[in-house]
Amino acid sequence: MSAVAGDIRKHFKSAFGLQDAAVERLVETSRTALAQGLGALRGALDQSDADGASHWAHSIKGNLLNAGLADLAAQAEDIERRAMRGDTVTPCANLLRLDEALRPFLNGH
Repeated sequence: MSAVAGDIRKHFKSAFGLQDAAVERLVETSRTALAQGLGALRGALDQSDADGASHWAHSIKGNLLNAGLADLAAQAEDIERRAMRGDTVTPCANLLRLDEALRPFLNGH
């Protein structure tokens, strides 16, 4: 299990007092939402779509905050803010950091 997966499980269990089965469902929901959001964000950035990038970065930020991953959410928030200013080039470094941090989790580990 990746560190991210462990952190998410702990957060859902402690913050919401959920049983293991409910925690696992939320972990899988988070995995799916983050994978879809990151894919859509990459696509928006590739197309220099600042509005789309802002939307998807905001969505990812919310998913990360809900999962108790505030440090990673800050990366998404930076992408969101830059996209809101029309910058679709600079966020790529933050996207790489998010990808690297989340890759094991998104791959089911």
